[in-house]
Amino acid sequence: MPRYQNRTCQIDEYQTPVGVIPLTWCDFILDIGAMQKTSDIIWQDTQHQVLFSLIDQIKEVPFDPDILVRLKLYAEHHFILEETYMQTLEYPHMEAHIVAHDRFREELAAMLDTDPSMHVALQISLSDFLYKWLKLHVLGIDKKLEDFVMKSSYK
Repeated sequence: MPRYQNRTCQIDEYQTPVGVIPLTWCDFILDIGAMQKTSDIIWQDTQHQVLFSLIDQIKEVPFDPDILVRLKLYAEHHFILEETYMQTLEYPHMEAHIVAHDRFREELAAMLDTDPSMHVALQISLSDFLYKWLKLHVLGIDKKLEDFVMKSSYK
């Protein structure tokens, strides 16, 4: 399983063409090993790898309820960056993509209300659900965005 070597969280202001967006992010230095490439966009692929790694950690025993908070913070950072690209590039499928992000945000928010002493079977179920959702999202809707970005001058 991946382990955190260091974790630093901070709030930055991210300048976009539409204004300044405050970002809360955590820089996780992970030993994630070799994972399947998810995107030709380096920042997107790197962030996907971290998201998959965080989801894998939900299965660890004993359960660390803080992992869901770290996943929420990192996913939000990732979603804001993708959504900024979509807005900047006037991505034609932006609305559907953001709806998908919002569904993940809602599911994760509900999971944050879960009893921290949850049973191992529930941990595995949560992890499997999030992993499948992310894999479908990354290999489906994110691939369309990747193709669009790669054809732009913002790659």
